[in-house]
Amino acid sequence: MRFVEAAWLVGPLMVVLLLWHRRRPLSLRKRLSALAVLALVAYGLAVSPLMHSWFEAPQNVALAQQLGDGRQPTVLPVDFQMDTYVDEKRGPLLRVHASAALDGVPRGIIPIWSNVDTTITQNGKKLPLVPSANAEGYLNPQMLSFTLHFTPLAGDLAAPAPADLLCTDVSQSNHRLRPLQLPVPNDLTMPVDIDMQLAASWVQLRELGQAPLKAGACIRSPEAELEVIAVKAHWDERGTRRPGAVTLTVRQSMRTLSSRHAWWPVGPKIMLQAPGKRLTWQNAMQSSSDWRSLRLGWVHSVVSYTFQDVLTDGSGVTEANLEQQQIQWIKPDYLGSTYHHVEVKGMRLSEHLQPPDIWPYTHNATHQEANPREAFLAHILRLPRPDPAGPRAEIARYVANVCSASRAYERRADLNHFSEPLWPGDDRQLGELLAPYIVKHPDLITQIKAPDAFVVMGAALLKAGIPGFHQEADAEQPSYQRVVAVSAQPGVSQSLMSKPWVPFATVERDRLDVAVMQMLKTGSDEPLRPLVMQEPQSLEKIWQEFPRAVNGVNLRFLVRDSHYREKAIGETRRQYAMLARTVKPERRKEVDTIAAMAVLGEAEALDWLLRLASFQHEDGQNWLNSCLRDVHQAVFDIELAPRKVAAFIVNCRGWTPADFRYDTEKMRWELRENPAANSKKP
Repeated sequence: MRFVEAAWLVGPLMVVLLLWHRRRPLSLRKRLSALAVLALVAYGLAVSPLMHSWFEAPQNVALAQQLGDGRQPTVLPVDFQMDTYVDEKRGPLLRVHASAALDGVPRGIIPIWSNVDTTITQNGKKLPLVPSANAEGYLNPQMLSFTLHFTPLAGDLAAPAPADLLCTDVSQSNHRLRPLQLPVPNDLTMPVDIDMQLAASWVQLRELGQAPLKAGACIRSPEAELEVIAVKAHWDERGTRRPGAVTLTVRQSMRTLSSRHAWWPVGPKIMLQAPGKRLTWQNAMQSSSDWRSLRLGWVHSVVSYTFQDVLTDGSGVTEANLEQQQIQWIKPDYLGSTYHHVEVKGMRLSEHLQPPDIWPYTHNATHQEANPREAFLAHILRLPRPDPAGPRAEIARYVANVCSASRAYERRADLNHFSEPLWPGDDRQLGELLAPYIVKHPDLITQIKAPDAFVVMGAALLKAGIPGFHQEADAEQPSYQRVVAVSAQPGVSQSLMSKPWVPFATVERDRLDVAVMQMLKTGSDEPLRPLVMQEPQSLEKIWQEFPRAVNGVNLRFLVRDSHYREKAIGETRRQYAMLARTVKPERRKEVDTIAAMAVLGEAEALDWLLRLASFQHEDGQNWLNSCLRDVHQAVFDIELAPRKVAAFIVNCRGWTPADFRYDTEKMRWELRENPAANSKKP
């Protein structure tokens, strides 16, 4: 916008140059030099403080100050998430994601958070941050229209939009602050202090009007007008057939005088709503616009917008009821910015690293048509193998290469829609390949990500001949069986048995790593015994882990104890309130948090889960479909067989919270005897 305005102002100088050339012809070199000078003048003018884009002009500073001044956003250690990746220029980097929340924000107004300045210190030393590309652009209010394209707006729209509206095409990941980047510290367990200067850009979402989704529908307001020319089902804006898509061709006009006669005004945002399911689509693919009447008071254009995945089973939208859906026109107004200071002290990066390792892996960039399990084995067998007695650095590099290949061929572990292996087999050969090197250098096990680590550990313990370990023919992991004496009772012995050799789900990875390293160094199975016969977790331990992994199963344990009841309920409600209202979760934790809220008896959370589940594909092979089994167990306290997940998804499309009753004593939802929709049990 700045550059268009600057070019408009420098334009008369080009006319002067042409007139001068007509009277006194200039050489080609002089003409090109003059053109370059004019371009530099236009650029300098555009980036100078003399040019003020209307996008950057706050519309209501007083309201922004009222909303932000004296109020601090909540940023807790548990709200951080970290991961590693490889930058081709800087090597391994650590990405730090955080979420900020501010209570009491009225509907129709949203804060868009950004990092202005952040300092991370460890042991008194400032850790170097790597600047992110285009990070400054997100601090500029001129980018708000672009930012809103990726910000879930459902739940934040003012009435008459329903408060329980869910977004269908924007994920939870866009609800967080832009990540910080820094080289991976040498010690991830040493506490760090994070000092954050945050900016909240306050945006008011004004509804200009609604209209039915059909040709001829109109929305008129004093500052903008819209008329629907055509509605096409299953076609995109380029004229390509796109099953499930809906394309609108509209004629829209915007008044520029109210926007300081801007060359290119801030346009309203067009959205679709399905009132029946209370769903909204906000991310439209836009075709090239045909603009008319620039700088004449009103700007007119003809634009095509395409919304994906509208005509699907989960949305309830069909070609027959397409005209019953609604077009919503939202005008974003930048109110102003407020600035906030947040400190987080004594946080250990290792506790928030997902996954908890420091070896970045290559992501799965291969699309194998053949069996990926066979391709993986062929790949790792081709890698040159170092001598187990060779240099540690060479061995570590080899182990890292094998594990990186494991990630690249991770599709070998894919399941079908019945949660059965799509590519039968196991990774026992992977463990046997790395076992000699782990026996020689046990500390390398801490660098390997699960589940590869468990396979390699088991193979290494077998290779080292640790007592009690034996391999069964049909199992990937070895078993452990041992009869040991009870130290407190002379002459009494007890049998220790575990299949596989350790209960991975109940043993912390750090403790397991230490035990395996000690066994490989001593040749004894004693370090493993406490892990095999460990007692169930205490409520204190469950509570310590609960904020990092809120879920309905642990919530039931905690609320039965008066000491932890209010803490657990409060943390569940806090994390639930921070979620963006969308049916596209990014992480399992988000789905577990919604399920935990439903376990507390919240009908709104149950409704959210039903609509989220209904939007999945019955034959889907993604993590969310498998996650629904655990959600079903948490909410209904009934185990869901893998082959019944598809039927559960279909049933969710007809169920509503009214079809269920909440058992307060058992903290679970039960299907009524005569539900309004489908009478099948969940």
